[in-house]
Amino acid sequence: MVEVTAAGLSQAAAASAYELFCGKEFRAMARLERLSHGERDRIFNELVVAFLVLIMLLLEAPDLRVSRELRNYFADQTNGFLRRTWNI
Repeated sequence: MVEVTAAGLSQAAAASAYELFCGKEFRAMARLERLSHGERDRIFNELVVAFLVLIMLLLEAPDLRVSRELRNYFADQTNGFLRRTWNI
């Protein structure tokens, strides 16, 4: 159950980052069309990480009563993603 929930949260983070990245207002404000493909990829990756970290912080909120197992599993999966993405 924890794995399914964590996977769903990760997918939601990626989908939200993609939705923001594709938005006309964000693209105009970030001037994405002037940037190289590599730089746009980096910005997208940073958006995904920002959404993942936001979820991690929300899971730590004491008033939400999230199981320690879910918090730890999600954090481990996110840390693994960061290591694979940036070779940390």
